[in-house]
Amino acid sequence: MSDHGRNPHAEPALDLARRLEERDERTRRAHAAAAEATGLPPAERPGFVLAHPDCLEPAFIELMIAIARERRGPAPEESVAYAHLAAAAAEAAHAAGRDVDDARALAFAELGNAHRICGDLRRAGIAFGLARERARFAADPLVRAEVDSLEASYLDYCNEFAAAERLLRRAERIERRLGTPHGVGRLFLKRGSLAQGRGDLAAAIFLYRSGLDLIDPGEEPRLALVGVHNLASCFIDAGEHDAALSLLRRHRSRYESIGTAADRATMGWLEGRAARTAGLLELAEATFEEARDQFVSLGRPYETGLVLLELAEIYAVERRWPELENVAAATLALCHANGIESEGVAAAMLLCAAAQRRQETAEGIATLVAAVRDHLAPQATQTSHPNS
Repeated sequence: MSDHGRNPHAEPALDLARRLEERDERTRRAHAAAAEATGLPPAERPGFVLAHPDCLEPAFIELMIAIARERRGPAPEESVAYAHLAAAAAEAAHAAGRDVDDARALAFAELGNAHRICGDLRRAGIAFGLARERARFAADPLVRAEVDSLEASYLDYCNEFAAAERLLRRAERIERRLGTPHGVGRLFLKRGSLAQGRGDLAAAIFLYRSGLDLIDPGEEPRLALVGVHNLASCFIDAGEHDAALSLLRRHRSRYESIGTAADRATMGWLEGRAARTAGLLELAEATFEEARDQFVSLGRPYETGLVLLELAEIYAVERRWPELENVAAATLALCHANGIESEGVAAAMLLCAAAQRRQETAEGIATLVAAVRDHLAPQATQTSHPNS
């Protein structure tokens, strides 16, 4: 055929079709390798990943990161393991000359986040340092925003609030520039958590409300649930118990449809707190008793102890000394059994003694309860704080 008879767009189109077909085939093989890797015993997975060429594909690395994210809440140790696989595969792919700069940064950020959730702050810090270095070469600005967002959670955990706020604001500027409302809303929720942690309830309520307005619950249903939970907690601490009860009742179906058993127990705990501050003591007591039983069945001792302390305050107000003695004794036993530091045990012993004397005012009991709560609450936060 003469040059005049050729379609000048045919060869580029055919070349594009071949490249797309090759990419699809590489992705298919990477997914097959991922299925094979996840089916192996955990000890055999790293060797398989480093020996299998299909594990160097971006699609494989992205799948390992996705699994690590999915396991954050239900199985944090598995999240660490899968993030390790993603990071190892990304480093091997980079060494082989593959273009995986975005995946490298995300893999190490996910690894740092998984270590944070497990409480290993030393390893988390190392992983975030590596993620930050690799993010300098990331082509996608959203990758840099995600690394900043995850590292901010680590800095929050380390009580470096100002540094965490700076990273979240930088990530927010990227999301705004790219026009991603869900991403901006997600960062508002994280900034709300920082404000709540430093006791600025007005700022936290504003940020949580703004974040919930912007996020797409269909894209991240659990994120929406966490936002509702934290906003309700702020309402209660700010004395806005009616707003808290209304919010929780509006979103009850969300807790029931996508929440875990622990989420539903926590919702009951929040409802009880709101009812107690509203003076609805009968409703609060029934709700706390149900939440206590749920936490006991879930093996969550610190949350169980915190709910027991809520009941103690109700019993003190109503001068129900036998019930107060029982919950005080149960709280002391829980502190002993779970290795609470000596100051916490001493505070629980003082609560028991006050209950036995049957002379303390409700305000005095509340002061003793607060002293015990200060030692239980950080432990409960470590096991039930939203993972992001």
